[in-house]
Amino acid sequence: MPNRLPDAKLCRFLADCNARRHGWVGFQKSARRVAERMVRQMTALDAYTTAQVLADDGRVDSDAVTTADIDTAADLADAPRPTSPDDRHTVRLALDTIGGAR
Repeated sequence: MPNRLPDAKLCRFLADCNARRHGWVGFQKSARRVAERMVRQMTALDAYTTAQVLADDGRVDSDAVTTADIDTAADLADAPRPTSPDDRHTVRLALDTIGGAR
């Protein structure tokens, strides 16, 4: 059976069930948003906006940027977190491009 991400409908259902079980009625919407973000694939535009957030914070050296930095920047850019090394490499390439232009 191949590894694949669950579809968005299942993620929303699981997020709602988890929120209800723990009594997080006010957090259902944000739990759904997080679940939907986990399903979305990272596009080139998402990688660029993530790199732009890092560059705006003064982190233009792609070798010094950690995975946690990229994840935080993706959250701030309202983009999906990189799920593969290729996605993180794309963010680093975009960061090098932005850093070279400054």
